[in-house]
Amino acid sequence: AGAACLRAEVGDDATLARLTDELMARPSPLPRTGLAYYPLPRGRPGERFPVSDASKPPVYEPRPDDDATFFLGLLESLSDIEADGYAALRRLGAPAPRRILTAGGG
Repeated sequence: AGAACLRAEVGDDATLARLTDELMARPSPLPRTGLAYYPLPRGRPGERFPVSDASKPPVYEPRPDDDATFFLGLLESLSDIEADGYAALRRLGAPAPRRILTAGGG
């Protein structure tokens, strides 16, 4: 799962910026969407971490009519997967992170 899926499913930088602006204009805090996606590249199943499953399929359904809500559901799902990863590391004995830096090609 990764941010490259955002571009593939949502669109270019301008679309991502527009949807971000739409979400930022909503009353805060945003309620959770209840959407449980697993954003993986379409046509290339499989996940390595936090769950090792070579056949894990992407999940992008149900898709709401509102693109901003779909985008928010993807962001929530990516953050849930990241949290699951840190929880898996803690179960293996790693300390909880004090600072998180990210990098990637998405």
